[in-house]
Amino acid sequence: MPKLQNNIDVIFKNNGNKALLIQVLFLTGKDDENTTGIRHFIEHMFTTGTKRFQTLTSNMDKLSDMGLTYNEAHANTSETNVSFFGHCRPENVLDFVDYVADMLTNNSFFMDIMEDEQTKINKFTHEMGVILHEIDKRNIEANGRPDLSISGTKNDVKSITPKQLIEFARKYMSPEKCKIQVSGNIDDNLKTKIYDKLNETMGKFKYPEKEFDFNGYDKNKYIPKENKDDVALNIVLPQPHTEDVMAYKVALIHLTNEWQKIREVGVDKGEFGLIYHIFPEKEEKHSGTVVKTNTSSDKIYELVARMAKCVYKAAYNFQRDDLEIIRKYAKSIDDSMEPEQIEQICQTYFNGDQLLFHTNNAGYVHATLNKVWQDNFNANATLKLSAVFDMANKKIKKQLNDGNQMMRDNTINNEGR
Repeated sequence: MPKLQNNIDVIFKNNGNKALLIQVLFLTGKDDENTTGIRHFIEHMFTTGTKRFQTLTSNMDKLSDMGLTYNEAHANTSETNVSFFGHCRPENVLDFVDYVADMLTNNSFFMDIMEDEQTKINKFTHEMGVILHEIDKRNIEANGRPDLSISGTKNDVKSITPKQLIEFARKYMSPEKCKIQVSGNIDDNLKTKIYDKLNETMGKFKYPEKEFDFNGYDKNKYIPKENKDDVALNIVLPQPHTEDVMAYKVALIHLTNEWQKIREVGVDKGEFGLIYHIFPEKEEKHSGTVVKTNTSSDKIYELVARMAKCVYKAAYNFQRDDLEIIRKYAKSIDDSMEPEQIEQICQTYFNGDQLLFHTNNAGYVHATLNKVWQDNFNANATLKLSAVFDMANKKIKKQLNDGNQMMRDNTINNEGR
């Protein structure tokens, strides 16, 4: 078993698969945690970016150039380890190794001694907010009974400090606790190239001597304020006809990448952004693909509008370069496929006529959201929220205010008994 210059073990497995799998594993389990969720929090912080790659979700173009999509570059926390991994084609493997290694060895929170403490605190606070929203999402999907054994409860997450993250990572996610596994169709020549690249990059993985004390971190000041009116939105997509399946898949890959770019809106201003998460997945109960996302109650119409604008752009301005980027890693795409086919798919299936909108808040009705989508799926270059946005938003705000007032009245009445 070869080792890198910092003694990280590297394991090569030749299983014949054309797509290569690169896995960086830190062998730290639940038993190491003094606060449930600290390993998961560290996983999040290791994807907050470097000087080269700003964040995992803002690197869509770079990843696509490597033959990847966001959904194929993963980080995960399990009972026994924290891992960073992804699939790529052999010709892209050195670029992908460089990408993953940079996210770890040059991470702005853990490794960059030039980044000031306040900036690190801001990133920590933002990522705490993302995790809290993830827990809310799981709670909704599990009908109030989510499995929080990995992420921890919201109180667990709020109790964690930046200094605790640094101390835990130094102790339990060091080179001594790391191993790298590469599997796929790997000959000796490719194995040598991958090892040399790993040694050049991950071989430098080492925490800096300088430590931040984070004396400026005050829980009362920096723990994110939660919006109790967050809305989970599911968009059910129509099933494609048999002859459209391949073009439909290509269109959905492209749209997912475009929708992911919406996710970071507002982060630079210290806000959580327009959208907390977004991804499509198959659901048997809907017999098709459901795009799942959530956002704050005051931004749901803007979210729907921006998503529709992404579809409009793909429906009427899908470029050959867009198709070639997807073709790099989706080898099953027919060579005869043309950009016009993708445009036709978007015009036919994603124009709004066949979409179903479901939320966990009855105030946001399907017809209203569908109207906002269709109003923005048109030739207007500017974002159009339409009059229905203002009317519906006022109605829902009134419902929320009335509900909050009722809760306050009940509390007062109960306290008086």
